[in-house]
Amino acid sequence: MTPSANFTEVWLRLMGDAMRGTADAQRAIRSLGEAPTSPDQMTRWLTQFMPGMSAGTTPAAMEDWLEDSWRMMGVVPRYRYLELLERHELLRTRLEKAEKEIRNLRKTTFAGDVPKQEAQKVLDFWENMLQETIQMQSGWIRSWTDNAVDEQIKSASETDSSDEGTSQKPKSE
Repeated sequence: MTPSANFTEVWLRLMGDAMRGTADAQRAIRSLGEAPTSPDQMTRWLTQFMPGMSAGTTPAAMEDWLEDSWRMMGVVPRYRYLELLERHELLRTRLEKAEKEIRNLRKTTFAGDVPKQEAQKVLDFWENMLQETIQMQSGWIRSWTDNAVDEQIKSASETDSSDEGTSQKPKSE
């Protein structure tokens, strides 16, 4: 049996135990999603929850494998979810602050001696710049969340096409 097949077997056994309700297995899976792991933490995790696999598996390989597993299952680790919520809240407060500032500027500008057309141009420019910034930031968030979906679709289509190619070729033994 190859080392990667052995690793896959042990990983699937751990996942099965977690789904059956085994406390240690559930604690192991939960600990992977609570905080990002450094290579040292990943090595300790492997030693603790998958003894025997830590010798043949590098932390980077385990992290890649874990990312692929999460992507395949459609899971977002809790720490990433919380990061996205925090970024969303930050963007929302910045938007509210900018909108309030625009309203204040409109009040101030129209109350003064500045010609209305010039003031309107400045406000329109600022509003357009704000909207472009928001669209750009929304695009970033979408790319962070959609990137995983796109990679999953791409890998699924590559798997399908490779399966079709292998199913049409006769086996020669």
